[in-house]
Amino acid sequence: MYSPVLDVTSFNTQSYVMIATGGACIVCGICGCLGGVNENRILICFFNFSLVVILGCQLYSCVASFYIYDEVDEKVSNNLNYSIYHLYHYTEDTTEAIDKIQRELHCCGNQNYKDWSSALYYRDVTLSATRGREVLPLSCCYDPVGAPCNIVADIPLNPSRIYTNGCNEILRKWLKNRILIFGWGAFVFSSFQLLGIVLSCCFYKALSDLYK
Repeated sequence: MYSPVLDVTSFNTQSYVMIATGGACIVCGICGCLGGVNENRILICFFNFSLVVILGCQLYSCVASFYIYDEVDEKVSNNLNYSIYHLYHYTEDTTEAIDKIQRELHCCGNQNYKDWSSALYYRDVTLSATRGREVLPLSCCYDPVGAPCNIVADIPLNPSRIYTNGCNEILRKWLKNRILIFGWGAFVFSSFQLLGIVLSCCFYKALSDLYK
């Protein structure tokens, strides 16, 4: 969502695995229903095997999510810091991502709004004409439609019209919450697969005893 400031490539694999297992569950469910209705042990066996594979994929997504969770603090801090200080204005997609983060999460800068005074864009003398009296992005303003709050002689001493909280902690919490939801969601769904495996094994045994 906030790529490229957030390196989402490490989250893509788990997402794709969960999407694939969702499609596999549909096929697996159809085979299970047909096997149960027709008392077909081959289909029941295939259903059981499919559930084991799906369970493994969902457990992988769960474990990988919690592994990534532990790396969020360092990755977000490094990426956000580098994006603000070195890439803002110079890279279009990064600039759009940072502006979107600041508008939607109601924050400004890395640790706080004063970080922008050290950003490369606001220290680059060759861009003074383009920058004018702007000292921080418009996305830091509470009301960007009204009179500009980011055009002053220096970083505002009375920042009553800008977001004063830094984006670092807010963005880390935002991302961690979503990783936890994804990870625990994968764990809960894997529990259902485990229950399905147990029940399908019991049904297979019952069919085997019936047709001895």
